[in-house]
Amino acid sequence: MKCEQYEEWLPAYIECDLSKEEELLLEEHLKNCESCKQELSFFQEIIGEIKVENNDIRVPRDFMTNVRKKVTKTTKGKKRKTRLAAFSGAVASIILVASVGTVVANDGLKSFMDWWKDNSTSENEQVERLVQSGLSDEVNIEAISNGVKMKITNVAADDIQTFIYYEVEDLEGENRYMVDISSGLEVLRKDKKWFAHGAFSSLSLYSEENNVYKGRIALKPVDGLINLRINKLDKFNPIQDEKNDRTDLKDTEYIEGDWQFEIPVKKHAAIEYKLNKEVEVEGNQVVFNKLVIAPTVTTLSYVFMDGNPNRQVSFIQIDSIESNGKFAYNDLLLGAGNDLDYDSVSSELAFETLYFDQPKEIRIHIGPIMYYETYRAEYPIDPYKSDPQIFEYLGNQISIKDIEINNSTKLTLNENFAVDRPYERLDFTFLDKEGNRPSGSAISEEGKVVDKNKSVYESKDFYMLKHLERPKLYAVVNHIENHTDSPDKPFIPAKLVIDGYFQTEYPDQYIDIKLEDPK
Repeated sequence: MKCEQYEEWLPAYIECDLSKEEELLLEEHLKNCESCKQELSFFQEIIGEIKVENNDIRVPRDFMTNVRKKVTKTTKGKKRKTRLAAFSGAVASIILVASVGTVVANDGLKSFMDWWKDNSTSENEQVERLVQSGLSDEVNIEAISNGVKMKITNVAADDIQTFIYYEVEDLEGENRYMVDISSGLEVLRKDKKWFAHGAFSSLSLYSEENNVYKGRIALKPVDGLINLRINKLDKFNPIQDEKNDRTDLKDTEYIEGDWQFEIPVKKHAAIEYKLNKEVEVEGNQVVFNKLVIAPTVTTLSYVFMDGNPNRQVSFIQIDSIESNGKFAYNDLLLGAGNDLDYDSVSSELAFETLYFDQPKEIRIHIGPIMYYETYRAEYPIDPYKSDPQIFEYLGNQISIKDIEINNSTKLTLNENFAVDRPYERLDFTFLDKEGNRPSGSAISEEGKVVDKNKSVYESKDFYMLKHLERPKLYAVVNHIENHTDSPDKPFIPAKLVIDGYFQTEYPDQYIDIKLEDPK
């Protein structure tokens, strides 16, 4: 079997979607193939670089439309992007963290804390409703290790996902510790190991006690007995200083131990509706295929295609689903993934649950549309120049600085900001002197948010976006880390290539759909 086949298996391997036979074949291949081993490490590295506290913040509606969809760009181009799309929730979290940067600066503490408390209260109310309806089980299983007590409080499972709610209490100090889903979590069921990356999200819940952390882990759908093992807990710091927005996960304080649980899980059925509703949105064809209403989440599947050959639709966002006067808003960390195709996009978005509303008809509110414009430009770079290198793109000044060439190459791309800037974000890459692109790139953005009235906000205060009318995110500072397939041969940039740019527009449109008998 060729390496290409094994490479295609890597995302499924990390999310434990391979058959046992495929899993064994891949693991045997990895023992002798350095290239595939590096490819696997590449995926794991990106996930590992996520700051855990950022990954735990619940992101408000409409935000996904305003973040960079491209996490890597390689000589394999669309192939690498397609593989990354397989990490439905994991990649979504990566993109969010890369775009948000710092969670919140110290001067935004009050607003952030109010937002965090409000979201935690809503989550707790949802758990209580599930318990009262017999859709969630109170578990209350405890384990103590290394002076820390961990308790599994509740479990809720359906055909979409499994939620595990937990509390961690520091018995010997005033620390808050959280589960490290990137490297400290294992889930086993029927002799098959689920890696930590099979948990597509975690959520931090507010706690009054200084030594108690409360959180939620989301796994794939399960039914029956599972074994949960935690061997690493990270120290939780919800507020970061603005200068520390690029702190690597390996610098996070943590403790090790052995917390093991045997958890009974009862899966509850979701309600599935076939929609087959075709509409036109701003000249683009959109087909709504399926609505699934589960106890923990509502998902909507749809496909859209470009209506203008000269202007590519990068994404059409759904703002909310209305039913009986109630709005269920798009909630990224409930589990949404996008699978990019060449001339259409098939999407499945997650919304707050409508399970208790028993809707007979729904109104789908269209959110922002992200367009991609092709406008190519190339700029030569001196990789050893210390002073900023300044260029102009569409009348706007951009600059390259802080180039560091080591095992991986780091640099910063700055973009001059103005509320009337002709683009929001650039689609760019770098080439070496032979014209080769890096084998992989990680991009972290800092930016500005501009609302309908042209008021400007910091992108790090992302929790404010739900209060803004028609927000757009403008990238200002891009921290870039380029990789090569060989760690001993760093990527040396010789040219900046901009292929195009992104713009966002807001249509005023909704679609009414009557729900037929569920499947």
